[in-house]
Amino acid sequence: MEINNLYNLVAASDRNLIALDINANNIANASTPGYKADRAFFVPQPQGARKGSATTSAFDSIRIVDFTAGSLQRTGNLLDLAIEGRGFFSIQGTDGEYYTKKGNFTLDKDRRLVTMGGLAVMGENGSIKLPPGRVEIGQEGEITVAGAVIARLKISAFADESKLIKIGDSNFRATEANLALKAENVKVHSGYLEMANVAVMKEMVEMIALHRRMELFQKAAQTIADLDKNATNRIGRLA
Repeated sequence: MEINNLYNLVAASDRNLIALDINANNIANASTPGYKADRAFFVPQPQGARKGSATTSAFDSIRIVDFTAGSLQRTGNLLDLAIEGRGFFSIQGTDGEYYTKKGNFTLDKDRRLVTMGGLAVMGENGSIKLPPGRVEIGQEGEITVAGAVIARLKISAFADESKLIKIGDSNFRATEANLALKAENVKVHSGYLEMANVAVMKEMVEMIALHRRMELFQKAAQTIADLDKNATNRIGRLA
């Protein structure tokens, strides 16, 4: 990448730091069930929309979520759930309904099915409260206790997953233009978790490349500073 001046160098360094932050967060969540990796893209701003110095290379940073499926890992815990197919568990968030692939659920003191953070897991008829007894969860999301069907999980899907808004590391929120639909052609697997779709080795290689690029930016900045200092000294001698 050709860097013509210090302004462009600073802008390039900023973009590299954003990419490095996203890369580090992917690696940190490599063991988080249901985590979907983020990707950084940089789009040049239209000339009329650029702010600051006219010489600054202006880009908009765009964070895109990679919704490819992670691998299913057997845990043996009946309340660990994974969805095979394009579907999300529906949970009651603090400010509306959230959607997640993170299916490590549990029961609270009132025997409500909840996330590890205490948010209610939603069934087709609201939150799910289980009576005492042997729990079984079928592939269609039906929850039975002692042989009686108690509830059915609400599994949601979206026409355009790319328009979902990420909340935290594993939850998503819908938008008015991309409302939740009832998921079809999905299977629920009890005793399994969908793991993060992070390829750790690939992310580590990317991190090394980003660090090396940052070192090059720092060396280039030092070179520009030295050239500027030398030029100033020559002007001073000529004066």
